[in-house]
Amino acid sequence: MKKLIFMLFAGLMMILATTKRAEAQKVIQWPYGAVDAQSNDYEATSAVTISNSFTIVTYASVTGDMTVNITIASGLKAGALVIFKVTPTTNGYDVTWGTGIDAPVMVGVATKTKLLTFVYNGTNLLALGSEVQID
Repeated sequence: MKKLIFMLFAGLMMILATTKRAEAQKVIQWPYGAVDAQSNDYEATSAVTISNSFTIVTYASVTGDMTVNITIASGLKAGALVIFKVTPTTNGYDVTWGTGIDAPVMVGVATKTKLLTFVYNGTNLLALGSEVQID
């Protein structure tokens, strides 16, 4: 009887350990997994969730000024990198960085794509310099 109880207890512990391990491994982040590449449509106020240690957020066909607010997923570690790529249509634009981002306004030029890279410091995304026009 003691042996049976011990075997049942050991089996239960193995199941719990396997379940915990599976939960911890649900998201495989960069550099071991893929970069999180997000393509977003233009919105005057846009919400972005950052959950990977390397994320590229693309806004194509931006037609006017916009504000970008971010939500940081639980478990994201300091040092995560985020690149925002913004391409307007025939008009210029301003991107105001809102909740969760500490950076100056990005001033856009009509039909010119700009990139801005951020690093997560454990609280906010911080700009790693000025935006770069790539075309």
